[in-house]
Amino acid sequence: MSRPVTRRFPGTRCVVTVRPLAVEPDWLKSEHFEELSLLPMTGSDIHAFVAAWHRAARLDGDDGENLDDLERDLAQQFEQNRALSDLARTPLLCAVICALHRLRQGFLPETRWALYQSALQMLLGNRDKRRKIDAPEGISMNVEEHLQLLQRIAVWLVRGGQAEFTREQALHQLNRALPGMPRVQEQGTPEDVLNHLLNRSGLLQERGDDDFQFAHRTFQDFLVAKEFVEGDHIQEALQHAHEQQWQDVLLLAAGHCSRRELTVLVNGLMAAGSSLGKREGRRTALYVLAALCAQHAAWLDATTATTLKRVRSGITSVVPPRNATELHLLARLGPYVLPLLPGPDDRDAAKDKRVVDLINEIGGADAVPYARRFAEVSDGRFRLAFLLARNWANYPAGTFAREVLARVDLTDVPLHVTTREQLAQLPVLSHVRHLDITGDFSAADLESHLDGHSIDTIDIADNKLLTDLAFLRCCGSQLQRVAINRCPAVESLAFLPELDALHVVELNAVRVSAVDVGAMARISRLSSLFISYPTMGEEKLNLTPLRAVAGLTLSVSGLPKRQIIDYR
Repeated sequence: MSRPVTRRFPGTRCVVTVRPLAVEPDWLKSEHFEELSLLPMTGSDIHAFVAAWHRAARLDGDDGENLDDLERDLAQQFEQNRALSDLARTPLLCAVICALHRLRQGFLPETRWALYQSALQMLLGNRDKRRKIDAPEGISMNVEEHLQLLQRIAVWLVRGGQAEFTREQALHQLNRALPGMPRVQEQGTPEDVLNHLLNRSGLLQERGDDDFQFAHRTFQDFLVAKEFVEGDHIQEALQHAHEQQWQDVLLLAAGHCSRRELTVLVNGLMAAGSSLGKREGRRTALYVLAALCAQHAAWLDATTATTLKRVRSGITSVVPPRNATELHLLARLGPYVLPLLPGPDDRDAAKDKRVVDLINEIGGADAVPYARRFAEVSDGRFRLAFLLARNWANYPAGTFAREVLARVDLTDVPLHVTTREQLAQLPVLSHVRHLDITGDFSAADLESHLDGHSIDTIDIADNKLLTDLAFLRCCGSQLQRVAINRCPAVESLAFLPELDALHVVELNAVRVSAVDVGAMARISRLSSLFISYPTMGEEKLNLTPLRAVAGLTLSVSGLPKRQIIDYR
């Protein structure tokens, strides 16, 4: 950026991006640039970044490379994988994930540990090579050399209970480490090496004047775990097993462990959990952590088998969960915990609820047979039926409808429909009486899938496609309550009087005109009408036609009284 360019084109908006430590502070202040730092990206930011990254990739992509499919697949993985989206909060790391996803043809590593390892390999090894950047700052290091230096800083932070460090503190750690790395030491001073790590690794960032931290806590924990395992300090880490901030370090350590070390780690966690009282929630946390670590076992010898049996017994002792905290902890184990759950118990409804809550929290195809066991005993047990129906979205739509919902008494239970896959299952759920349908479904889609149902109550929400309510003709003659919420395209309520059994109407953030009020006044059995935050068809809401409706309960909210002509 030069002064003549900005003077010649004064109306041009210029954004200059640079690694903070590669230039002097306020380096463009003389040109009246404002210095800003990036906030972590939100979910919508990540979605926009992925779209922009793939647009750029198409400019130099091969004709045979289907970047459209890769973009859709990655967007879906971000929605489904919390660990992946958490890692992508900075543009650099999001770009690394995009590149890794493209390089591996859509197959990202399956575990958090493998994902972080692959990301570090790309950040510390391949990224500069692909960009043909050689020895920036006069320093050239391979991946392992980067890792050895960074993990010394990381472990010093964790041992001291710190999250940030100064330049002097980092230099002290490098001075201790570099004598053991002569190839790196001969290339420059510790100051040169630190500048290289700050500018090129992508893992360190400046928070303020002489105030640094790891760009993502997970990378710090990954490096700490690596240092503890390589330095034979697993027992030291286990001494902190009861501390929340150490538990990710211990979990990531499992990926670095050998067979012998993994057994030591898992048994140490089980011992730490067993030392706590049975009613302490921390016991469940440590047993779950041990089980998660044990999932890294790739070889089953006698010692490992004994350890895994101990873990299984420990998890069995803490199910079903007693509260929401234990529920979320146990759900981290996914399908592993399902065979350990007790079956239905007619004598203990509270316990059944806790088991079903955990099955629903795990969800997915593996959980369907376990949900089915409770569906088969749900007759007359409204709470069980309600819990199963409410969590349909956590399961494959078709399988859950056929195997679970078809066996549940849905007479008094609201069934929530939010996807086309769920809507398509309604023909096999003819016994449903109360439907909550949320999302953009066309009138044709609704009519074709609701045809033949005898619905008592229907709630339609957040639909921008519907323009009228004529599709309700397919709901049979039993429809008693209709609620329309936030459906801005609905222009007419004229069909409502044709519903013979209708007696309750609820309208929220819907257009209501004088013609619509007149139509509602002709509903033969209308007993209750609730209107909230209507979009006005005229200057005032004229309710006088409703005077003809005897015994009507009427409520209007979200509208100034001066805009209402009351029917009383």
